[in-house]
Amino acid sequence: MGRVERMADLVGWAVRDGVAVLNIDNPPVNALSRALSGALIAALERAEADSSVTGVVIRAEGRTWPAGADIKEFGVAGPSRLPDLTARIAACPKPVVALLHGTALGGGLELALAATARLAVAGTRLGLPEVALGLLPGAGGTQRLPRLIGPEAALSLMLSGKPVTAEDAVRIGLIDGVADPAEVLALALALARDLAAGGSARAAPPAADARVWMAAVARARAGLAAAGPELPAPARIVDCVEAALLLPEAAGFEAERAAFEDLLATPESAALRHVFLAERRAAHPRALMGAKPAEPQRIAVTGPLSSGTGGLAPVIADALSAGIAVAVSGADEPGLAALFAAVAEAQETAVADGRLTRDDLERDWARLSGTVGPARVADADLVLRADPGGPLPLGIAAADLWVAEPSPGQAGLTLRSGLRLAEIGIHPGAPPPGVTLAAVLGFVRRLGRVPVVSARPVLQALARALARAADHLVEAGASPYAVDRALESWGFASGPYALRGAGGPLPLLLAPSADSLMAMVMVELGGRPVRRAGGGVEPDVLAFVAAAREAAGIVPRRVTEGEIVARVQTALANAGARLLSDDPRLRPSDIDVAAVAGLGLAGWRGGPMQASDQAGLLATRNLMRGFALREGGLWSPDPLWDDLIRNGRRFCDLNG
Repeated sequence: MGRVERMADLVGWAVRDGVAVLNIDNPPVNALSRALSGALIAALERAEADSSVTGVVIRAEGRTWPAGADIKEFGVAGPSRLPDLTARIAACPKPVVALLHGTALGGGLELALAATARLAVAGTRLGLPEVALGLLPGAGGTQRLPRLIGPEAALSLMLSGKPVTAEDAVRIGLIDGVADPAEVLALALALARDLAAGGSARAAPPAADARVWMAAVARARAGLAAAGPELPAPARIVDCVEAALLLPEAAGFEAERAAFEDLLATPESAALRHVFLAERRAAHPRALMGAKPAEPQRIAVTGPLSSGTGGLAPVIADALSAGIAVAVSGADEPGLAALFAAVAEAQETAVADGRLTRDDLERDWARLSGTVGPARVADADLVLRADPGGPLPLGIAAADLWVAEPSPGQAGLTLRSGLRLAEIGIHPGAPPPGVTLAAVLGFVRRLGRVPVVSARPVLQALARALARAADHLVEAGASPYAVDRALESWGFASGPYALRGAGGPLPLLLAPSADSLMAMVMVELGGRPVRRAGGGVEPDVLAFVAAAREAAGIVPRRVTEGEIVARVQTALANAGARLLSDDPRLRPSDIDVAAVAGLGLAGWRGGPMQASDQAGLLATRNLMRGFALREGGLWSPDPLWDDLIRNGRRFCDLNG
C-alpha cells in the first residue's frame, strides 16, 4: 500500500472534459526512475479503464519534462521499467499527447516518441545523448525514431548525441508543434480530443524506402570506419536502425533491448557513467557543507593587471559570454588598456572559430567596465583577486586567482585556458565561508567548467606522476614515441611528450625532474621539444636518449606497451591515494574528474581511481609493490591502499 501511495505521489491525476491529464512530479529533473515508470503505467491503466476518458495528456511539473532515465539505477539489480512504459503508451487504445518543456533527453524523449503526438513549449531542447554514456536508446528509441523522421536524421541525432531545439524538432518531424507556455496545455487538450474523434496530428510519414534506408545505414557505417577505432555503442546504434527496417517490429524492439543490455555491461559504459556522476558530484564538494552554489551575476576583478593580463583575459571573455557583468579595477591605465585589448583579442578569436557571433560580441562587450584606482566591489557577487591578500570589506565573497595554497578562510581559483577543469583551493584547516565557496562554484558552473575543490593542487600532483612515470619508462628502455603511442592508444588525447611540445597550460606541469635523464636530453635539444606537434620519430632525439642512458650507466631493456600503461595508471592512482590521505574532504571521483577534464584522459577509461576499483585494489597494490621493488618512491603504495583492502572497501566507497 505504501508503494502505491508513493507512486501516486509521483504522478498527479486530473480529468478535463474527457481528457486525463497525467502530471509527472519527481524533482529535481523528473528522472524516469523505476518508481516513476510504474506510477505512469498505473495511471495509464486507470485512464484506459475509465470509460469517461477519451484521451490522455502527459505533462510534467517543475523546470523540465523528464530529462532522462535515472542513471543511478543503471546496473542495479532489477530490470528497467522504461521499455514497459513506452510499450504501454504506444499500445494505449486512447490517443496520448506528450507535452514537453525544458529538456526531453534520452529516456524522456523515448517516452514522448511512444505517444501519439508531441507538443513542446518554445525553448525546449530534445535529444538522445545515450552514446555519450556508451549506451544506445533502450526504450524503443532506435526503432520509433527512424520510422518517425527517417533513418538519416535519426542516425544523426543518436550518433552525435547533440540536442536540437523545439523549432528544429518541428522542422524534422520530431514533434507536432511549438507553443507559448500559457497556451500549450490548452492546445494539447484540444489535440487529444481531436485525435480521439478521429483526427490526426499531421500527415503520416511516408512508407520507408528500403534502398534509402539501407543507404543511410551504409553511410553511417562508413563514417564510423573512417573515424578509426570506436567505442561499441555507435556501431550497435547503426545495427539497431538497420533492424528497424529488416526485422518484424517486435523482433526489432527485442534486438534493441539486447544491444542495450550488452552495452550496459561493457567497461567503457561503466567508466563513462562513473565520470558523468563524478562531475555532478564534484559540483557539490564536501567543503560546501550543504550550501547551494550561487551563480553570480556581477563579478569584480582587481589587481596589478599588467602582471596577469594573459591569464585574466580569457577568463573575463568567458564570463562575459556567460552573461556575467565584469567590473575591472586596475592599478594603472596601461595595465587596464592591455587587459581590455587582450579580452577583445580573445573575443575576436571566438568569432573566427564560430563560437561567438558579431552581435554576441557587441552584447558581451557592453557588460565590461573598468576603472583605474581602488577596487570597487560593493555591488559584486564575487571578487576575483589577482593581488592575493588585499583587504576587502567583510562579507564580500572573494577568490584569489591562481593561488595553489590559499590563506585560512580564503579560496583560490585556478582556471587554465583550454581545460575544462577548474581547481578551487581551500585551506586544509580553515576553508572559506560557505557563501564564498558557493559563489566560486556558481561562477565556475556559469563558465561551463568542471570544479574540483581540494587543499592540494590535484592536477599538479597527477601531472607530476604522469611525467615521472613516463620519464622512468624512457630511462628503462622505451622510446618517448613508444610511450606516447601506448598512452594515446590507451585513452589519453595526447601523450606526455606531445604535451610537453605543445602550447597551453600543461607543459610546465609535466616538466621533468631536474636530475632526470630526460632533463639532460632536453638540455641537449636546446629547448626543442622531444616530440613536435604532428611530427614523427626524430633519430637525433633517440640518439640523445641513448647517450644519456650510457652516461648514467643504464642498460636499456625491452618495455612493452602493457608495462607502459600499467606503470602510468598505477602511478596516477597512487598519486590520487596520497591526495586522499592528505585531504579527507577530497573524493576519489574528484581525482578521476581531474584526470579526464585536466590531463585529457578519455572518459571511457573512467580515471585512475575507477580503473583501480575495476582491476581490484589488491591486484593493483601488488602490481605497484612489484614496480617499487626496483624503482621505489613513485610506486610505493600509500597506506590508504592497505587500509581499504583490510576493510574490504574500494575507492568508490569513499565517494559518499
